[in-house]
Amino acid sequence: MWDHAAQTACHLTTTLSYMSNVLECMNESCDTVIQEMETKLTCYLINKPISGTIGDELLHFLLWGKSSDVIRDFLMKCITEKGVVKLKKFVESSYTYMLQLLLINFQMAADAIYYHVVEIKGMEKPAVIGGINLFDFNLVQEALESAGSFILKARELQHVVERSQKNFLAFFRFLHYSWLKVQDEPVDESSQMSSQELEFVADFITDSLIHEHEQLKASGKEKHFNFDKVYQYFQDAPLTSCLETEKNSWHHLVESTSTLSDNPLIIKQRPNASFRQLFLELRKKLQTLLNFPSLTLNEKNIQQKVEISSCLKPFPQQSCIWHKQAKTDVSTYILSTLSKPPHQKISFVKINPGRCRQIHLQFSESLPQLAKTDSHYTISDFAFYDEKFVTFLLATDSRCSILAQISFLDLISEVDERECDPDGGSTASMEYVDVSKYVAHYSTIEGMHAIKVASSGTRKVACLLGSDLRVIRTYEMEPSNDDYPDTDVSMNTG
Repeated sequence: MWDHAAQTACHLTTTLSYMSNVLECMNESCDTVIQEMETKLTCYLINKPISGTIGDELLHFLLWGKSSDVIRDFLMKCITEKGVVKLKKFVESSYTYMLQLLLINFQMAADAIYYHVVEIKGMEKPAVIGGINLFDFNLVQEALESAGSFILKARELQHVVERSQKNFLAFFRFLHYSWLKVQDEPVDESSQMSSQELEFVADFITDSLIHEHEQLKASGKEKHFNFDKVYQYFQDAPLTSCLETEKNSWHHLVESTSTLSDNPLIIKQRPNASFRQLFLELRKKLQTLLNFPSLTLNEKNIQQKVEISSCLKPFPQQSCIWHKQAKTDVSTYILSTLSKPPHQKISFVKINPGRCRQIHLQFSESLPQLAKTDSHYTISDFAFYDEKFVTFLLATDSRCSILAQISFLDLISEVDERECDPDGGSTASMEYVDVSKYVAHYSTIEGMHAIKVASSGTRKVACLLGSDLRVIRTYEMEPSNDDYPDTDVSMNTG
């Protein structure tokens, strides 16, 4: 349970970090679109009289089909056919990239967050060990509600981005059409606009280009246009332009029914909160939730303390620990080394209350079915597999990697025959044990020089990390007898 909780906490932490990076990418993409649009339109506004706006002129042209001198001047001097097409492609690619990040990267991460918090909720009640509550129910519930609201806000942002993209693209088609009309160029059927596209253009002009210059001047704003429909979602501030919820029948039903509005199973919408606000809130609540065990676990809760410094002097640079607790035997087993890999030998320590035993493990004999030239082995890495086996990653002089399973019970039998000074003796005097004879099965790793191994007896797999730190290979550690005879000592690639 404790290992599972720690693993879930690690997943949550790394996923939050990943989501933070994706959020910044989306923010930069949206910011680039706004800057590009403002750059194209501000040059017109600077040279235009104070009365009216470019939106007024464009809306008049959209309604009546007649271009004023101002619109004609704007289209002739500030707009070119090539420029409109180029800007359209740029905005379309930016919004498409933003949607991909939102729908694929961000949504999958948000779903993973919700899944892991639900897992923690499942751990909350059974994880009462020794009177210790691993997680607080109220904190878990708050994190769940925050994660749910955040997922709903992601759906809302998706709708806003898609709508904004349609409005932008329709506006560019309108600019292109207007440019052709002003230049007295023939307008083909592909350039004609549907009534729905004209509605998109009207929405874009109304939302983005209708501004009172006196108000802008009085407020001291540098931006002359309002392209913040999407951008506001990435700011750490409440939304200035929210989606209408009055027409949402489900939202109205929940708000008007106390039974539904107070139901913890129904995710609450936060119409006024921005996307970034909800993300920061979720991150804060998850951090509070994950910090709860550190507040509840202290020295008063420690039921057993194992002193390892007596047998491990100086303290090891690399170690693995396996704690076994039974009615008749409470033991802690440690594999450790004082040097960086590859290792000629490693220490195997068994610690019981008041007693400490230690031996040194090495591979001196060649393994069966391998060339005698590969009889010298160094240990690249090691890990406890389960109560029966220990996984070793070996390397030969020819840079060949070998994955071996060593009998854990045989190692325990070897160490039980030795005794070390409980006050701390010299490790140089410890006896060396050749564990080649205890190899239960092994596999030669082909096409890969592995340097790290992680194994799990629960999942029955081992993962190898290549020397380039890029290649990861999984191995099935317990193949079925139907596919492999009992004499087969190899392990298959997964």
